[in-house]
Amino acid sequence: MSIPTYEDIMLPFLKYISDGKEYSFRNIVDFLAKDFNLSEEEKRELLPSGNQTVFDNRAGWAKTHLKKDYSVILKEATPKSLKRV
Repeated sequence: MSIPTYEDIMLPFLKYISDGKEYSFRNIVDFLAKDFNLSEEEKRELLPSGNQTVFDNRAGWAKTHLKKDYSVILKEATPKSLKRV
């Protein structure tokens, strides 16, 4: 399986946080990686810059687009966690 696009990540991301509980971005990314059955190699694949994994980057873009393009209200409960309200 190839690494999903941010568009493919958006719906599972939203479903995971839809219970209104608080989740760290890391917990969300880990859940999504399991949900998409990513291999260890796919989870470790880096962007050309070498500063971030491809999957973390795409999950971050999914979060950004949910907040901005689709008016999903994501409350940043603490600096390192978020939830849907």
